[in-house]
Amino acid sequence: MRLFVASLQSGAPPVFDFGNALDFQNGGRVDYSNISVASDATVTISFWGRFRTTSFVNILTNSASNNIIGLATLTTFRIRWGSTSQFNFTTNLIFDTWHHFVITKDSSKILRLYVDTVLNVDTLTLTSQVLNINDIGYSTLVYNFSLDELGIKKNYVANQSDINALYNSGVGNSFTDIIGSNDLNYHLDQSGNDTTAIDSGGSSNDGTLQNFDFTTSPWVDHFTGVPSLVNANVTNHTYTYVGTATEEFLQLMIDSSDQTTTGRTIDINGQTISPASQIIITDLVDNYGYNIIT
Repeated sequence: MRLFVASLQSGAPPVFDFGNALDFQNGGRVDYSNISVASDATVTISFWGRFRTTSFVNILTNSASNNIIGLATLTTFRIRWGSTSQFNFTTNLIFDTWHHFVITKDSSKILRLYVDTVLNVDTLTLTSQVLNINDIGYSTLVYNFSLDELGIKKNYVANQSDINALYNSGVGNSFTDIIGSNDLNYHLDQSGNDTTAIDSGGSSNDGTLQNFDFTTSPWVDHFTGVPSLVNANVTNHTYTYVGTATEEFLQLMIDSSDQTTTGRTIDINGQTISPASQIIITDLVDNYGYNIIT
């Protein structure tokens, strides 16, 4: 699903269309082929995260759970690089809002963490440890966070200019556009009941969703958190469109031949269409795209 959001930059559309994100709430994980970073290799890891819990969150890990990149608390970012090198970075995270994270390791084994382009003060030097990661999340724990735009590139250290461009004042840029070819790049734009996270980085390292509960879709709109597919048995959903061309978009919904009516309510900047259950609008001018199935 592509939701056109125009309110982030004084009425102008965002530079980068985030599309969907992947929401973790039910102990699910995403498995992919192992990515190994040698002790003397460089690497850049970038992703957007939105955290809604104060408990520990494994973002990137492996099946042995001895390599972890994630949160210890909402103000402590933890990196366990190898089986023994564990570091806690103190951050200023804000609960339940999106933040951009970049982790780099250079040829001197110096590990750096950037949050929203700002270098964390706890810059640390690794010992001879190898990073192995093959999971997002970990199925023995129940999380409450969303992830988007994960990119990994070995043998490359992002500089401050790269990181600024990826963040782009909070509206983002594509990892591939800024960093170039890479070892893994998940846009996480799938939807509905899709169980595969597509790798667009060139390595075809697609991820497989495991242990997700598809009562509601884990694929949610990045900006609103609305699932791209809502179970038909769930009632009383309200969706809010954020944009500028309200009347034009409203008319597109009214004219859509794919509407059905079963008592749902859709609120668009104060204008309500009710009842409406299914509205599918695609391939429209002005970047409008909306897909609601309840």
